Amino acid sequence: MDAIEEFVALARKKGLEPADKARLDAELVELRVLAEASMKGARQALDEIQAIVAAARSLQTYDDRGCRQVASTAAPAPHRF
Repeated sequence: MDAIEEFVALARKKGLEPADKARLDAELVELRVLAEASMKGARQALDEIQAIVAAARSLQTYDDRGCRQVASTAAPAPHRF
């Protein structure tokens, strides 16, 4: 958060020194890398949740004779908050 606050403070200045611009460019690259990693993690979590929901909807059990039975469940679809 310090990098973002510093960026805002420097952006409000009327002019940027070359050293400030170079430092801000480096910080923006770092923020982009962090944002992309966060997005990748969120996508992986979503994929895992979808796999869990799909598995829960198709629970497989065996009857008394040892025969496999597939029972679909009516789990509600996940909602975004």
